This record gives sequence, structure tokens and C-alpha cells, in this order.
Amino acid sequence: MSEIQPKNVKRRVELREIGLHGEDVLIVGSGGKEHALSWKLCQSPNVGSIYGAPGNAGMSVIQTGISATDIDGIVKFVDVNKNIKLTVVLSDDPKSSELVNKLTARGRRVFGADAAANDFIWRHGLCAATDCYEIVCGEHCSRAVKSKYSDDEVQALLPLLQSDLYKIMNAAIDGTLDKIELKWSCKRSVSVTLKSDGKTGCIISGLNFVDNDVNVFFNSVAQCGGHLIASGERVLCVNAVADDFETAKKKAYDNIAKIELGIRNCQKGFYS
Repeated sequence: MSEIQPKNVKRRVELREIGLHGEDVLIVGSGGKEHALSWKLCQSPNVGSIYGAPGNAGMSVIQTGISATDIDGIVKFVDVNKNIKLTVVLSDDPKSSELVNKLTARGRRVFGADAAANDFIWRHGLCAATDCYEIVCGEHCSRAVKSKYSDDEVQALLPLLQSDLYKIMNAAIDGTLDKIELKWSCKRSVSVTLKSDGKTGCIISGLNFVDNDVNVFFNSVAQCGGHLIASGERVLCVNAVADDFETAKKKAYDNIAKIELGIRNCQKGFYS
């Protein structure tokens, strides 16, 4: 693997070893939703290696060293690595559509919004200060799903998804979502966000004490001197799933209390 990970992170999110047979995927971005997406895509038997551009310290991906904003660098990387059959671009940056357009023009499969879809979203105010989670499909986006989910929604919803996310993304590209049966768990999911009050560089500890059946997704976490440190205000998310909301909530808060940071301000995230 391309990064040093505490054993608890690898164990808890059940990330697969790199190099298995299957189709490779490139995930563009380094936030919490990208971490959750890589965790879910790893569960697909159709997925081989997963690359990150750039990825983060919690994602067991092959880190390319390419910034999410280096459009030409990403295009070149995908051109060279022919086994990458899907590129996932869910950045909130309107310029991300340029990457989608360039890859699509080269005949590469991309899950994300092209320029026309992005223009529609911003022109009609579908992405304001608050999060919106609209599915925008039409002539210009070829049934591609533009998901303006924040980290909170993705981290809370994906643990409930029982269907193959890789198949869902490909069906969205092909315009065959109506042929996919989405299966969801009837359990409840609660995500709690750990915040650093804007102070970076705090060493994160206590991850080894988090329960095995609880997910930890990194939003703003970096590596420094063999330690995991906070690199932004929204540091990480603890997600718990249980039969009822109160049990899931208690489990999430009990486990986030095990994680130590210089300054902590817990904030309840999206739940279902």
C-alpha cells in the first residue's frame, strides 16, 4: 500500500488489498465522501485496484500524487492506465466538469456531471449554501447522476446501501438505472463529525479503541512523522449502524469519545 495506516483503520473499514482481479477505478478528491466511496467500492467483486487523486491518509488506495485540480495530469494518468474503467468525480468545484468533459471526449467512463449538467445545477440554484442532493438527468448528462451530497450524507447513507455501488455508477452512465434494483438496509445510520475548531496539526489518537463494527471516515486527515494529524476543521466522521436510531446514536457518540484531539467539538451529522 502507498500509505502507512494504523491497523485499526484498515481493519475497521475492511479495505481490500491492492492488485486483485477486476476493473480499476480512479477516485478524484481527498475528502470524507471520497473515503466512504472507496470503502464501498472495495466491496464490489467487480473492482480491482482503486487509485486516488490524491486520496487521503485513511483510504487504502494507490495514491497517484496528482492533485484533484490537476486536470491535465489526471487525464494523462487515465490515458496511460488503460485498466481504469471508471473515474469518479464528485467534487463541488464547478470546474470539475472540465475533467469530466475531457475524459468523456477520450471515450473514458466517468461518473460525474459534464459542463452542461453543471451549468444547469448552478444556473438554477440547486447548489446553494445548504447541501442539496438532487438527481439531475437529461440529454446533456446521458443519465449521469450529479450528486451534490456533502460528506455527511455520503458517510451516513453508504453504510445502508446493500447493492453494488460499482454497478449502480455504471448503470447511471449507461442510462439503465431503471434496470437496477437498489437494496437498502432497514437499520438506522448515525454519523458524528469530529471538528478541530480550525486548528490543524493536532495528533489524532484513540482510533485503536473504536469498535470493530463502527466506521471512521477521514475528512481532513494527513500523515506527519508516522502520526495521523488534523489538516482541517472537519477532521473525521464516526458512523454507527443499529436497529434503531437511539442505539445507533449512542454507539456513534460512545466511540467518538474514544478519539482524542487537541480541541474537539462534536457535531451530529446527517442520519437516516
